[in-house]
Amino acid sequence: MTTGNETTSQDSNEDVLFWALNGYGVTVFHLVVAFLTLLLAIAIIVLNALVFDTMVRGKRNFEPADVLVCSLSIADLMTGVLMVHNTAYNVLNFQDYLECLFRCGLMMGLLSTSVLHLAFLTVDRYVKIIMTYRYEQIFTINSLIIIALVLWVVSLTISFSPAMGWNVNLANITTDLNTAIPPGDDVPVCSVFGIIPHGFLNLILSLFFVPFFLMGVLYLHIFQVANRHARSIAAQEATNGGKDIRDSHAWKYTKTVFILMGLYLLCWIPAGAVIILFVTGHLQQFTVVDQGTYLAWTLTLGCANSAINPIVYAIKISAVRQRFRREFRRFLFCCFGCCGYKGGLLQPTGKTTVFSVGDKSDNTLTRFTLNGEKRNTREI
Repeated sequence: MTTGNETTSQDSNEDVLFWALNGYGVTVFHLVVAFLTLLLAIAIIVLNALVFDTMVRGKRNFEPADVLVCSLSIADLMTGVLMVHNTAYNVLNFQDYLECLFRCGLMMGLLSTSVLHLAFLTVDRYVKIIMTYRYEQIFTINSLIIIALVLWVVSLTISFSPAMGWNVNLANITTDLNTAIPPGDDVPVCSVFGIIPHGFLNLILSLFFVPFFLMGVLYLHIFQVANRHARSIAAQEATNGGKDIRDSHAWKYTKTVFILMGLYLLCWIPAGAVIILFVTGHLQQFTVVDQGTYLAWTLTLGCANSAINPIVYAIKISAVRQRFRREFRRFLFCCFGCCGYKGGLLQPTGKTTVFSVGDKSDNTLTRFTLNGEKRNTREI
């Protein structure tokens, strides 16, 4: 990677496997990164599709808060789809101005969607814990469906704003990727920091940090109330049958949302820091390529959060956990059973759709059907 207006050296040219559009050289490193990113994107799509299907069709006692969880899983799934498209762009580098406005805007819009969903999940948990007896009057499934739709309208409005006119003047666009971009100079067609104005970036930063500050205040109050009544938890649960602040299910769900919020903050803080550095003028001495590299790596960490969320659901929500186990067993059967694998403790049982999984730790052999149903267990 070069700086300023220098051209790519001959040594660098020798590393190029092929030249994409606009003179962009694709190396082995680029292809490996693209392949790994594509695998992450596929994992995000599959995992969140399973979460959504499980929450809608497979979970007993569907709760109002589950509406927001389903909507959040859709946002994560769309993040995976966007990553697939972005991977194709990173290899081909087709540099279309309007496409870049839509892609960058959608990326920022999905970021806003996730933050707003987490904020309302926090409000939902706050009302559930602090105002337990009024919760069913304030939050219903229908009311949260309306809230989720409003959040999507707001997020899509943000997503389309750059393409609708909130962008840098097209007259200042160039295709040179190896130039620094001080104010007033030309910028490349597909540079986030070149085509997205500071005002839009400031809006995204506000939508990121302000909700998190409010969520922190609400959770601080929740933990203070929980700590204040810690000594009477067991007695209150026994007498009120789960209708009080000490309701173990409500508290477990609250901790799940808190974990989601913390992981989201950790994953997206680096990208937020890069945007802050750019807005405050601390990245203008770097080339467009360097700026894009810093943002791309931090955004990849942020997008990885969309794969982490389903794992949290699987740990904390029993219906999702059971579904993941069932699909994992199907995956094992497809990988080993259909291939005639005979070694180890994973063995097909013949022409039927039953396979066996042995556990040396407790000397048992459990047989499963193709749909993950446990058939029987015996000692081995």
